Amino acid sequence: MNGAYRCFRGIGKVKRMKSRIVLFAQRIIGDRRGQVLPWLVMGMTFIVGAAGMSIDIGHAYVVHAQLQNDANAAALAAAGEVYISQSASVNTTSQADAYSGSSGDRNANPSLGTVITTVSTVCLNSMEPAGATCGTGSPANAVKVKEATTVPTFLLGVLGIKSVPVAASATASMGGISQPWNIAIIEDATGSMATVDSN
Repeated sequence: MNGAYRCFRGIGKVKRMKSRIVLFAQRIIGDRRGQVLPWLVMGMTFIVGAAGMSIDIGHAYVVHAQLQNDANAAALAAAGEVYISQSASVNTTSQADAYSGSSGDRNANPSLGTVITTVSTVCLNSMEPAGATCGTGSPANAVKVKEATTVPTFLLGVLGIKSVPVAASATASMGGISQPWNIAIIEDATGSMATVDSN
C-alpha cells in the first residue's frame, strides 16, 4: 500500500510539473511585453541600411566623378602622343600617367585611396579617313585611360559591405592618325632663275 501511495505521489508530481511547463509556455507565448524589441532591431537594420545606401553610395558617386575628371585629363594629355606615334609608345603612357589620379601624379588626391591607372591605345573607325576602317594591325588613333579605386564604406560596413569598387574611363583622339606629307623640294639653279620678271 505504501509503495502504491508513493507511485501515486510521483505521478502527481509529474503531472504538476507538466502543467507548470505548459503554463510557463502559454505565458511566454501569450505575453506581449518585449515584442517591440525584435521589431526595433529589424527596423534599425533597415534604417542603417537605407542611410548607408544614401551616404556610402553617394560618396562613391562623388569619387567616380573625381576619377572621371582624372581619366579625362590623362586621356587628353596623351592624345597628342598617340597622334604622333600611332602606337602605344612610352611617351603616351608617361603623358597619361603624369595627369592621372594615381599617387604622385598631377591629379592625385589622397582622399581617393590607391588609384590604379591603365593606359591603352585603340583604333576607332570613326576617326579613320573616309573609306578606311580599323583592321588587324591598324595604327592606333586614340588613347583609352581607365582609373579604378576601392572606396571604404561608413554605414554599409554594419551590413558586411566593407568597400565599393569605383572605376571611370575616358577615350581621346586628336582627329585621327597623323598622315605623312609627301613633299618634294626642287631647287632650280639655272640662269633663268636669276632673271627678273618684267611683269
